[in-house]
Amino acid sequence: MHKVLLTRKEAAEQRSSETEELNIPETPRPQPPKNQPDDRLFLRLSNDVPLRAYSGYALLDYIKSKLGSDKEPIKNVLPTKSGFVLCPSKGNLKVLEEKISENKICTDALLEKASP
Repeated sequence: MHKVLLTRKEAAEQRSSETEELNIPETPRPQPPKNQPDDRLFLRLSNDVPLRAYSGYALLDYIKSKLGSDKEPIKNVLPTKSGFVLCPSKGNLKVLEEKISENKICTDALLEKASP
């Protein structure tokens, strides 16, 4: 008996016809959240500020140490080209902004909201 050799095209067509027979139901894709406010705070630092040498985690630890027992308002700190992004925990944007101002945490930096 001779074995029939298929070309690549024929083999691909055969495989695609075999997979077409499978009836896999489509799963609904999750929709992105609609119009969520951007609660990030940008910490703009000039090049000569010592905080610029900090990693995101080190600055997060520094800010939490300055906040004392109330560490809840801040969730994460991420580095950017111009400084850092402070990510408050949900619903704590104003609290974090007030705490940073009250405790004079980053006096030599400009603090800006991401969205007005």
